[in-house]
Amino acid sequence: MAGNRKIGTYCHCQRFLVRALISIFCLVGTGFVSAEIGLTRKFITDDATGVALFGFDPVAYFIEQKAIEGTNKLEFVWQNTVWRFEKEGNLEAFKQHPYIYAPIYGGYDAMGVSRGFLSVGNPAIWIIRENRLYFFKSVANRIAWLNDPDRHILRASGHWPNLDYNLPG
Repeated sequence: MAGNRKIGTYCHCQRFLVRALISIFCLVGTGFVSAEIGLTRKFITDDATGVALFGFDPVAYFIEQKAIEGTNKLEFVWQNTVWRFEKEGNLEAFKQHPYIYAPIYGGYDAMGVSRGFLSVGNPAIWIIRENRLYFFKSVANRIAWLNDPDRHILRASGHWPNLDYNLPG
């Protein structure tokens, strides 16, 4: 009888695995799941200007290690959004590798995404971890996130596909 139980368990696990793979392929086919968790085509923008990250230069976080506003003389449209840069070199770097420099979760608060909701991140409250740029709504959220970043990234990974799918635009 134990032999039958193992076969039944194996068949059940095999059916579950097949269903899971079919679901994943269906979601990927609809664009519901990003190629990498946390990536999006929708970014936080200034309501008045429509400029991504409220005009801050995404490359400066990596190069200068600080939040620096870009200029309207150095703009680039990517993902239907205007991005500003402080220097020509930053603009060129972004053109070559936008997914490297664009903030994860579109610039929404990483702690909020970990908790399952969206709130606009503040470009002045940020961190780079494992070569990814994260924004936070508040210093308190950044501190809470830094207490266990791996856990929060894992939790955010589970919430992000649904949150991203429901973003306007």
